[in-house]
Amino acid sequence: MYLVIVTGDLRRSVKLDPQPTCDWKGRCSGGYGSPPTVIPGVVFAGASDGHLRAFDVKSGQKVWDFDTGGQTYKTINGVDKQRGGPIESYGPTIANGHLYIISGYNGAGGGGWSDNVLLAFTKDGK
Repeated sequence: MYLVIVTGDLRRSVKLDPQPTCDWKGRCSGGYGSPPTVIPGVVFAGASDGHLRAFDVKSGQKVWDFDTGGQTYKTINGVDKQRGGPIESYGPTIANGHLYIISGYNGAGGGGWSDNVLLAFTKDGK
């Protein structure tokens, strides 16, 4: 959903998926708690279920979906099988043709969770 800041009028809303995805620990949520990022024509939004999604600004249709928490990663500092997770605090950042997102808990969520990764995406996969 986004509002026109000057008037507060609703311009677009997107219904959440009826069945949110559950992460590997069994936590299920489809909400969007982190701030979205907008570039011309596309809104990127990270969800509590670990999905990073892109929506067309005009139609509101989902055009891309990546499950950041549904797999493990080998990090550049050599940590093997590191997991992502919910995207609840930090929104996507776009700079110099790259999209960056922190996926997972940073320790602030309590419970001793340390599952988190910083992911970088490019349109050419490099």
